[in-house]
Amino acid sequence: MATGKKERVSFSNWRQADEKAYFRISLGCKGFRDGAQELPSDEVKRLIKWFCSNKHGHQLTPVQVLCPVLNARNSPISNQAASKRPLVSINIPTFNSEKTLGECLRSAKEQSYANVEILVIDSYSRDATLDIAREYEARTYSAPSLSEARRLGVERSLGKYILFLDSDQVLSRDAIAKCVEKCETEGWDALTLFERSIIEKNTFTQRVIAYDKWLFHTEQDDDPLYGSAIPRFFRSNVFLGIKWPSRLGVQEHNLIYYEIARTGAKVAFVDAFLYHHEPYSLAQFARKFYRYGFHYVSALRQNGRFVLLHSMPRRTYLSKRALSRPSLFMGLMLLYYVKALATFIGAVAGLSMQTRRHTAR
Repeated sequence: MATGKKERVSFSNWRQADEKAYFRISLGCKGFRDGAQELPSDEVKRLIKWFCSNKHGHQLTPVQVLCPVLNARNSPISNQAASKRPLVSINIPTFNSEKTLGECLRSAKEQSYANVEILVIDSYSRDATLDIAREYEARTYSAPSLSEARRLGVERSLGKYILFLDSDQVLSRDAIAKCVEKCETEGWDALTLFERSIIEKNTFTQRVIAYDKWLFHTEQDDDPLYGSAIPRFFRSNVFLGIKWPSRLGVQEHNLIYYEIARTGAKVAFVDAFLYHHEPYSLAQFARKFYRYGFHYVSALRQNGRFVLLHSMPRRTYLSKRALSRPSLFMGLMLLYYVKALATFIGAVAGLSMQTRRHTAR
């Protein structure tokens, strides 16, 4: 690709560009070494040419167009670029999340690893969620469902790595630094962080949920079908070519991981922590899974066997460690009974609502 002649780009700011096209360029570029460009496909060449179209008079060469991509995602093209840390995109889906989002975003902004961007993908919240997101200078987008929010976040992310963070979770200060270091030095494609519960009222329900999370991650069982732990930190190119779940409000993260695992991605645990706000009563817990039930049938229709397997008690519960605390283990079985019942009632209510809407048409 010639670099002597100046060509004009079609935007005045990277953020104002068509970020989806930019995302496709950045995932497609590879094999760059000190100005010797090797483009993998005519599609990438076409997109770069589009970026260099003559519209606004901002003069950049194609190489300059590609430099931000290389610094963020791929091998450096100079010693100066090599010293830069890769960008990490933190994706946070939200819906009426004003109670916990501020703490979540604060933990993201206060990471010891500085090169991060924060994306909040909202599903039409009716509270102050978006105001809080803008207060923390997060880029905001809208999506109709949780699975679409995950997909849109990935498409809009510019980082070499992407972290799936929920709005009721809080990162330990060095979590991202540890994830980046492990992936960069050992070549992993996805990492599972250790999750811990935030016990605010020390109720029996919160203690049982905390025990559940401790058990999940202590056993380090991340099998995509039968395991209990799930990765949240991904190399961005693992999302290329996977079958993406559509219009789902539950099980979407598990299904995404299942599709990534099928590509042969290398997955490991990392000694980094995130903390989760939990329901403090059985009534709160039941309400959460009643709402979950409204979306359950849609998930079953997309991949019934997978969703049913993930609805069963995890094989972790058959371990010696699980039986070492009999009272908490019995509490765990009680929570699963409440979860199953509430989900079933929610699913029936959701189907009934759909039937009434269909009849009204």
